[in-house]
Amino acid sequence: MKINLTKPIIDKALQEGKRCLLWDDQVTGLYVEVRTSGKGSYILRYTSPLHGRQSMTLGSTDIIKLDDVRQKARELLTDVYLGNEPAHHKLQLKNAMILDEVIDNYYLPHIKAYKRSWESDFSILKNHVRPALGQLKISAIQTEDIARLQRSMKEKGLAAATCNRVVILLGFLFNLAINQWKLPAIKDNPARAVKQFKVDNQQQVFLSPEQIERLFVETRNCSQNPQLAYIVALLALTGVRKRNALNAKWSEFDEAKQTWLIPTTKSGKAQTIQLSGEVLQLLLILSSRNQSDYLFPNPTTNKPFGSIFCSWNGARTRAGLPHVRIHDLRHTFASLLINAGHSLYVVQKALGHYNPSVTMRYAHLADETLKQANNAVGGLIKAGMTSVLQPNGTESNPNPSLTPKLDLSQKGRGIGG
Repeated sequence: MKINLTKPIIDKALQEGKRCLLWDDQVTGLYVEVRTSGKGSYILRYTSPLHGRQSMTLGSTDIIKLDDVRQKARELLTDVYLGNEPAHHKLQLKNAMILDEVIDNYYLPHIKAYKRSWESDFSILKNHVRPALGQLKISAIQTEDIARLQRSMKEKGLAAATCNRVVILLGFLFNLAINQWKLPAIKDNPARAVKQFKVDNQQQVFLSPEQIERLFVETRNCSQNPQLAYIVALLALTGVRKRNALNAKWSEFDEAKQTWLIPTTKSGKAQTIQLSGEVLQLLLILSSRNQSDYLFPNPTTNKPFGSIFCSWNGARTRAGLPHVRIHDLRHTFASLLINAGHSLYVVQKALGHYNPSVTMRYAHLADETLKQANNAVGGLIKAGMTSVLQPNGTESNPNPSLTPKLDLSQKGRGIGG
């Protein structure tokens, strides 16, 4: 029997403590369930086109007000009428895949087909995303979950760019889940609201000879990955990117020409590396260690390593260089070339930069080399310019400290004026 529910009527029924149902005459399907314990709940009963008769508890009588529960019930009935029924959404949430399943069934197949550097995503997922979020239902992952992962990575000493990469990757994954894969129970992208850390794009680390030696000692002592020392050696000797080294095949090397033809680099083009005697010696050692098609096969799969982060992180930490990234070996290679007197053009070719502006990040290193070169030229021709360098044809000044200082600021015009 339906009645005009009021708070006094509900309170009286609760005090009597008899189990009963009080149906509301204002909202169809809304009733109060009174239990013998003296507690009560608001419940909405409706008929679903998909699932038949459904019931939904809206709240406890001692928490939610009657007017509020009526408004909520009307909103839910409207959703049912429009096809957005709560029971269906609840079922979607219950049956939603966990993030690991989405990665395996959707994301990895997608990036392997469309993304050349998919191994990088695979590494990030394996080392950071899966351990933290992999077992959560994708519909349950919130903005704070992603932000917490980002902060934890920063606290471990990882670079800001690496931490941000996780946020970018998850944002891309959720966009695909919503717009392309149409996965149920996901309406919003939780990564969108995560603020990225500020990144210094000019950050460069150049290892000193002493630091390089310490690093090599620890990579040789790495029991976790016996291949690490050889991988790091090849990176330091050639300046190639990590993935090109990990994927290197014996068929890419020409001993007679002393070259290494990398079929595809980050730019999507091939690159020819000129091999030094030290690299050829390294290749000789590696050829005696394995019969694989690859220089550095994973002993478990005989395929390239998906990631070497754990072994690398342990080695750099033991060497007292926790801030050094593998990519800094590439920066160090470039700096050593410049310090040896080679031009930025040579560095550009050695690193495989197709855009010269990328190589300009090393321009400040070349300044000192250019200064030394100019001083060397000056020393070579100084003897023949004695008469030009002495003011008014006078003899050499025996006291250089008394030589007048050049001060262009006191001149009426600058050079070329």
